[in-house]
Amino acid sequence: MVPFGDIVPFLDPRTAREIGFLTTFENQSYKTAQLMNLLWRHHPPTFKHATETATFAAELARLAGETDQTMADISQAALLHDQGKLVVPPEVLSKTDPLTEEEKYLIRLHDVAGAAILSYAGMNPLAVTLCLEHHIGNSRSFDWPAALLARRHPLTPYVSLGDMLSAAMDHDREHKEPLSLVEITDEVNDKIDQGIFPAYLQEPFNTLVARVSY
Repeated sequence: MVPFGDIVPFLDPRTAREIGFLTTFENQSYKTAQLMNLLWRHHPPTFKHATETATFAAELARLAGETDQTMADISQAALLHDQGKLVVPPEVLSKTDPLTEEEKYLIRLHDVAGAAILSYAGMNPLAVTLCLEHHIGNSRSFDWPAALLARRHPLTPYVSLGDMLSAAMDHDREHKEPLSLVEITDEVNDKIDQGIFPAYLQEPFNTLVARVSY
């Protein structure tokens, strides 16, 4: 785990102080709400994406037959999965031109940075883990080792798939073309066929996509 101190230089000073204040509170719901307020202030489209990801991930869990408590845990983790984008300047997150290598590096770090933020703020270990792992399996340009996929938390795919579906439909990301529902369904089904995502999520995911409209 990257220490929180290592990412402080990349944070807005006010944001860093407010994350520090959260260490004095115990209530997870309060901390979740405050972290989401920070994300809204930093970059509203990312806030929108996070809330949509939580909706999709929780519904996917419901369709897969998970318990109410598991659905709640997944929803919380999905809400917080992009906290690491607090280290990425908002103008980069909204950039319409191609990203520089440095900007790409910052964005690629957001899962690690997010886990550091959540851990420091005292969020529950499951939220930290799912934040750290949420990109395992959903990159189009990486050959995921079977050993890494096997070590992934069993609830991580819910957040990953919710993230993929929301991102695919995101018309606010000017530097990336949104995908059609057919395209995202084909991509996820291909990944399931490759063993990247578990087969028991295929029918729930396809059902979820069938209910979604632009």
